[in-house]
Amino acid sequence: MVLEGLALKDFGNPVLIFIAGLLIAFAGRVIWKAVWFTIGALIGIGVAMFVYAIIQIFKALPDVCFLVAILVGAIVGGLAALNAIKFWISATAGFAGLVVAYLLTGNIIVALVVGIIFFAIMYFYFDEFLSVMSGLIGGLLTGYAVGVLTHSVILFFVVAIPVAIAGAYAQLQIEAKQKRDGDERIEDAA
Repeated sequence: MVLEGLALKDFGNPVLIFIAGLLIAFAGRVIWKAVWFTIGALIGIGVAMFVYAIIQIFKALPDVCFLVAILVGAIVGGLAALNAIKFWISATAGFAGLVVAYLLTGNIIVALVVGIIFFAIMYFYFDEFLSVMSGLIGGLLTGYAVGVLTHSVILFFVVAIPVAIAGAYAQLQIEAKQKRDGDERIEDAA
């Protein structure tokens, strides 16, 4: 089968997409968190600069205060973004569960319970969800790149499925090891 009729060549260089797909498949959780932290840090820096400028109107501060404000703004903004994204994705999952349950049952109480359960599951298993989704997205990107280069739908699936499974498995193993190491540190401290 040929993929050209689907206009798949419009999305960029297949070699770069292949490399990006492998990076996302095997290190996506770290990449997503770094992106979210960076966005939050930039917002925090902007807020810190605004607050510093307002304070400067009323009282002159030394230049070192500007640097401290930027540093604090970046750290607080980055950490806030990491926590906010976890909450918002969990809230989205809860809302989706609520809507589907209401459409299936027509009972708002059942729908609320299902929404709360979906929210809780997503909140507590957020890192695992992120690992699996990163593996899946990375697998699809690598399969897409191979499919475009070879014009074969079969090779798309031959590459996409194993990369998605291997990427998700690798990230889940890293997540499990980090949780075990964290538990061991807590036990050693006690």
